[in-house]
Amino acid sequence: MKNQEILAKPPEGATHFSWDGYYLKYDINRVLEIYHVNYKHWQQASTWVGVDRSLADIRRIVELEKDRDIRDLEQQAKGLEDFAQSLMFRGCLENSFNKYDADEAAIELRSQAKALKEQVKP
Repeated sequence: MKNQEILAKPPEGATHFSWDGYYLKYDINRVLEIYHVNYKHWQQASTWVGVDRSLADIRRIVELEKDRDIRDLEQQAKGLEDFAQSLMFRGCLENSFNKYDADEAAIELRSQAKALKEQVKP
């Protein structure tokens, strides 16, 4: 499962997720309960042998990935805007159609970056 899928609908109280599709819940005394998405209920377990990941860590990874995506989009938009500007200064754009296309592409990239930022807001 992808990180976003893991975080989409974790069962109430889940604190960890295992690679084999189980959500885990540890309480203060480290009593373990296991929840498999196919069975739809918590089951107490005495031991757990497996690799699990903290849901808090997964949330942070998703946030960092979104931040990286935003930076990438902003860099692309800035690069396109700079390119269009440099072409204008060099006099390489002979007709307004090319400038219009470059400006529209820059606006679209900025719009995508803004939309992604909105998704990240808490």
